[in-house]
Amino acid sequence: MPDRSQSLIGSSWSPLIYRVLFFAVYYLYIYLQVDPRLLYQAQEPVFFQGWPFCREFLGYPGGVVEYLAALLSQFFCFPWAGALVITLGSWFLC
Repeated sequence: MPDRSQSLIGSSWSPLIYRVLFFAVYYLYIYLQVDPRLLYQAQEPVFFQGWPFCREFLGYPGGVVEYLAALLSQFFCFPWAGALVITLGSWFLC
């Protein structure tokens, strides 16, 4: 009788392998089909470096998340980095 612990399908690694495979395909789709540069061009979020700009976001609930979103959206001008930001955001959300 074959040992099921040695098979890939019966192992505890298979859910992780499926997730990695799914998000690798997801990354390629975002990179090749969606082109994050177009998202950057359409939004052009304003982001300034420095404490005065950051302080504006600390004054209300959700401001830190909005600040981080504006920071991460700056990577959309590079297609590979924008696709990586979108993919990692989706991974952490799931």
